Amino acid sequence: MTPIVKETWDLLHAAVSKVKEADEKVSFDSAKYEAYRTRFEQMYTLIRDSYMKPGVRLLDRHKTAAIVVICQIEARAVFYEGEPEGNARFMGNYILPLNVGLSYMLTCLNQVLKEAGSPKTLERYIFPKAMACPTDLLDVMARNLFYIDGNSEWSFNPLDLAERFFWLESYSLKSAGIDEKYVRGRDKLLSCKEKQPG
Repeated sequence: MTPIVKETWDLLHAAVSKVKEADEKVSFDSAKYEAYRTRFEQMYTLIRDSYMKPGVRLLDRHKTAAIVVICQIEARAVFYEGEPEGNARFMGNYILPLNVGLSYMLTCLNQVLKEAGSPKTLERYIFPKAMACPTDLLDVMARNLFYIDGNSEWSFNPLDLAERFFWLESYSLKSAGIDEKYVRGRDKLLSCKEKQPG
């Protein structure tokens, strides 16, 4: 069993349990774990073997987080029993995996910063403010994942999502006054490597 898969699955389950305290109709299907694990390993291997330079064994935190998010969405472990009230749509199967992926990425980033001797770590990712509306950009990302999932002509692209995660991280580091020199060339950290397949 790959530790990153189990740990991120447990994070998703914990997130659902917390949301369930406010809305008991939010549910988690633990039987979907094997589908998540299998898809994660397939996608991870495909990206590593098809799109990385020969000899690369481990993907960076951005790609790994993107794979976590997409595979958790595809597993469909988070669901709503019944129909949400009014015209509401249940977004839990998008926002919760997105939070899990970002949490994994933040943990790895902060380990890299500590190892590199940075005087600061990042408490949370800092999202740029939308210019056209007051919608939180985390919600925009979740909504875009929802739209991709619901459109038969589109499909999830983990490399595109990883790039978005990279830019979010870069923006967050600059906004927090953390010099990127502490992470440049250090995107693969031993403690994160141990949690990745390979």
